[in-house]
Amino acid sequence: MIVCNIICFVIIGFLVWKIFQMKKNTVIESISDKNYILEKPKQLPEFSDYDKDLTVLKDVIESAKLEMWDVKIETESAGGRRECYEITLDSPNKSLEFFCRLYVDHDNDRKNQTPPRLYTTRIRKYVDPNNKYGQYYTADLSNNDKAKYLVLNFVWKYILDKHQAEYDEQIARYADIKSAIEKELKTLNRDRQLRKLIEI
Repeated sequence: MIVCNIICFVIIGFLVWKIFQMKKNTVIESISDKNYILEKPKQLPEFSDYDKDLTVLKDVIESAKLEMWDVKIETESAGGRRECYEITLDSPNKSLEFFCRLYVDHDNDRKNQTPPRLYTTRIRKYVDPNNKYGQYYTADLSNNDKAKYLVLNFVWKYILDKHQAEYDEQIARYADIKSAIEKELKTLNRDRQLRKLIEI
């Protein structure tokens, strides 16, 4: 019984191997007759494929915090309820630039918003205009998810600070308006002063 089973397995294995060989030969003949098989050229790598640990990005972020790089934030409406932020940080000697662009969608009353989406992140090193690569080297990290996480955590504080400064400025403006209006209410102010004197 065992011998029969072994013989059956051997025969089946031989038949499968023969069929595979026949198909392989047919495929090879058809390819050699009609087509050429060429090795695909390598796709150009992203910067993050080269710097897999994002060392450059991490070091730039750390330096920007330590050296308090100049920050410029431009805000514009990007259609309807979408707001676009462009954040640029320049190193003290202006040789390095960190730039990112992100979008935030608001609902109609602007009380709620979706998580910000980062579209562009790049680091530029300005070089000699006669350099063969152009006036600057660019490390583009726009397509790396880990880089997006690091950048959002880094730049969101600047956006919050910008809005806080605008909020404080508006409150100060309202205080000036209130004070200017109250100064013109001379009769009411005089009446209140008299009441205070009477109460004393």
